[in-house]
Amino acid sequence: MDLAIILFISLAFLLSFYNAFGYPFNLNKAVHRIFDDHITYYDETSDTLTIKAENVGWDGTEWSKKHAKKDGVQQIKKLDAAVHHYAPSIKQINVTITYLGKVEIKRTLFSNRSDL
Repeated sequence: MDLAIILFISLAFLLSFYNAFGYPFNLNKAVHRIFDDHITYYDETSDTLTIKAENVGWDGTEWSKKHAKKDGVQQIKKLDAAVHHYAPSIKQINVTITYLGKVEIKRTLFSNRSDL
């Protein structure tokens, strides 16, 4: 009995550690990691993903709209790759990125992959 409890606690600890620092378990966690938990709206249906995120625009030296847009474009590329990895059935991705509450990037990505 004691061995089972120790194994259960060890397994729970390893899964928590893996989830926190390792590979995300699902698309929702991957999206939150890509956008540094600044997601204000997340909706995933069978074939559409809609995300709204607030970008902070920090480059290590200053805050700016320019940095927010640059980071947003990089995050959208990562998002596209994550969707193809975790949920290949999603055919449309709607992304809105804001900076200080104002919309800076609004894009719709379509999957035209032939392997679906």
